[in-house]
Amino acid sequence: MLKCGQFQLILWPLYFLFMVNLNNEVSPEHSTFSMIYISVALVSLVNVGLAIHYPIQMVIPEKWQEVTSVPILIIVFAVLIHIAVFVCYPLFSGNPSDAEITRPRYAYALVTINKATFVLMIVAWIALHVLHRYNVRKAREAEEIRHQKELESKRMEYQFLSSQVNPHFLNNMINQLIQECEEQLPETAHRIGILGELTRFYLEIAGQPSITISREIEALENYLSLQISRFPDCQIDFIGKEHVGGERIIPGALIIILENVFKHGLFRGPANPIKVRLESSYNSLLFTCCNRIDKLSGPKESTGIGLANIRKRLDIQFPEKYRFETSETTDGSFCVILEIQQV
Repeated sequence: MLKCGQFQLILWPLYFLFMVNLNNEVSPEHSTFSMIYISVALVSLVNVGLAIHYPIQMVIPEKWQEVTSVPILIIVFAVLIHIAVFVCYPLFSGNPSDAEITRPRYAYALVTINKATFVLMIVAWIALHVLHRYNVRKAREAEEIRHQKELESKRMEYQFLSSQVNPHFLNNMINQLIQECEEQLPETAHRIGILGELTRFYLEIAGQPSITISREIEALENYLSLQISRFPDCQIDFIGKEHVGGERIIPGALIIILENVFKHGLFRGPANPIKVRLESSYNSLLFTCCNRIDKLSGPKESTGIGLANIRKRLDIQFPEKYRFETSETTDGSFCVILEIQQV
């Protein structure tokens, strides 16, 4: 839609041309200059009237705005016409006498202003009515979008919680296994302890829309520690984690991205490093992850809590403030870019 200023730059010149041509046909005895002079006065009158009308309407309850717009518009224009005709015109015309007021030129100006202002008032009311309807429709659409996002957020939260098999019971069992393994299997006890920390992390973030990046990295390091214990030849090149702190991110996002790497990519040996980069500026957090694609393995079953889930949660928590992209490079790598604006 055109902005108000652009709309008026188009409307008023067309209006002037129309009125001048109409004047030449209907009243050829009046000069083009006088018609332009009157039209300029009308432009000023209409804009001043609308400028006064708008703040008055804003203090009226929304349910009464459409009903009261016409009466208020009539009153505002009536007062302005009275001021223009009986105050401003005589003042700038040198206080004409009664005889002068009856002159054709003066009478023509008054009649033209009166009729044209009435027409413009009707047009203005129609425009206000259409604008009001448009704003109501946009407000309803925005409310519907907000409602849908809330429903989607609840659905994903339920999906996330449903994927946990009695996590409190699992956490208690992990602690018991740690106690049983500490003496004879200390390394195993250490791994179980890390798994317990990761379990507590998922219990903590359940239902939270966002967490600090430092808390996310802490959980990510626990996750990577478990994967390295499974795959000692795993190569992870992680740069930038020490330069972030209070920036916000949706919980579990980085773990999901790395989990996708271990599930679908190549990560073992010096030729297949996982390259992870984390950068933070004053108002932006940038995370990138690249890994070699495992083209020999077939498709694997998805749990639904993956990259698509991240995008949906970003839409809810950081609408229009994020960039989430995936791509395949020419050298056979798969890259994920996640950037979140912090303001």
